[in-house]
Amino acid sequence: MNSTNQHRASSLTVARAAVDVSSAGQSPLVERPAPGKAPAAFRIWAHGPIEVDGETFYFTRRSARLLLAEQRSRGRLYSFDFDHRSLLSDVSPEAASAAGWHRLEVRYDRNGNPELWAVSCEWTDEARAGLEARPPRWRYFSPCFEVDPSTQEIVSYTNCALTNNPRTHGIPALASAAPRSASSGRLAQARARVAALVARAKLPASKTTAAGRSASAFERVRDLQRRAAGAGSDSALER
Repeated sequence: MNSTNQHRASSLTVARAAVDVSSAGQSPLVERPAPGKAPAAFRIWAHGPIEVDGETFYFTRRSARLLLAEQRSRGRLYSFDFDHRSLLSDVSPEAASAAGWHRLEVRYDRNGNPELWAVSCEWTDEARAGLEARPPRWRYFSPCFEVDPSTQEIVSYTNCALTNNPRTHGIPALASAAPRSASSGRLAQARARVAALVARAKLPASKTTAAGRSASAFERVRDLQRRAAGAGSDSALER
């Protein structure tokens, strides 16, 4: 058994993602069929070091080559699950069921370095609803992988989980806040104007009864009329 297999047998490395999206709900590292929808593709790792709460692993050109070869050899899709339950031996089949499916793709950054992406993402109804809920029931993701202990390079990929307790730094969130529509913005503005008008129309708190409010309003109008007559101008009515 070589060193990589020894590491695989003794410790399956699990990393969880930990970066949210912008306030607009958009990220260049997550591709969506429409704003606020569950992703169709997202970046798992950039090239270089991957910080995981006190540990550092590396996604390298070697990693990219090995993971694509592994995918070709397996000839199947990779699963999404919930909190890595499919990797546990003491859970029910229902708890270990898939949250969706994906395949791997290597893309290249502006410097020509490889990045690992999950693409052709398919989601179960439960997972999709959790990602698109407001607030989301599932926000982050967690790739499960194996490393070469001599170099800390990622050399094998198992699957990916939806999680709410990420450990890895610098990976985008999957859930995205839906952008506000123009109609909802106009409605909010209209409500604010109505509230301001209501506040301006309120009479002093000491006038608590309906009769008192009516009398107060009448007196205020009469006062404005007297002031207008005295000044010989209608401008007093606008004070």
